[in-house]
Amino acid sequence: MSETPESSSDLTRRALLQRAAVAGALATPAAGLLATSPASGSDTSEVPLAEAEPQAGTTAGPGEFRGPQGISVDSTGKIVVTDSGNERLQVFDSNGTFQFQVTPLSDADTVFPVDSAVDGNDRIIVLNGYRVQVYNAQGQFQFAFGSAGAGPAQFAGPSALTVDSQNNIIVLDSEGHQVKVFDQNGLFRFKFGSLGSGNGQLNTPLGIAVDGSNNIVVRSNVVRPESHPFYEKIGYERKKTQHVYARSLGKHACA
Repeated sequence: MSETPESSSDLTRRALLQRAAVAGALATPAAGLLATSPASGSDTSEVPLAEAEPQAGTTAGPGEFRGPQGISVDSTGKIVVTDSGNERLQVFDSNGTFQFQVTPLSDADTVFPVDSAVDGNDRIIVLNGYRVQVYNAQGQFQFAFGSAGAGPAQFAGPSALTVDSQNNIIVLDSEGHQVKVFDQNGLFRFKFGSLGSGNGQLNTPLGIAVDGSNNIVVRSNVVRPESHPFYEKIGYERKKTQHVYARSLGKHACA
């Protein structure tokens, strides 16, 4: 068994995959996600959304998924699924009939869409690695912004995004322990959050949403000791403990 160093693109993709797995978003083994190839062509035939998952290393067809991590609906009822393991988004009509796919542009170190959202103009907003890419309702590329780093329009390790009623694009930077807000043109507006367990602080936040009043709701990975006694008092029993395992990405993979 020989050892082959991973490329920087592979390491970036593996890091993004591990962040998504920690967030509990993946429905398939990591090995299946790391050995995929994007599907080609378009087919408008009806395919059940619950189609069995293709085997790793095979080309997935319309309606087949490998590690889907996000879903949203536009104003016409079209369903947009972030098919992360197949490096694409799939768009279905309201009855589940396949319409088309969007393959994110490789304008960054990797092609690995980790989340998507649809705004009030039915634009498809894709979080692809450290980039946010914007497509129109037909899947045509419009513009992109973002990169790895600590600047206003940069991210330490983004894992999710959402939009509000004003079409602001809201990105959850999990490894930066903060939320960054951009306008509909991708211009930075403001950010909030820092590492900690106090009010307004975050610790590797894992989920984000916007309510009907445009309040931003963030799920932070913080254990608050006072929460468990409260739930126990009203009849709930603590059943689940979460463990996170990690290893250095600097090790070589066996081939």
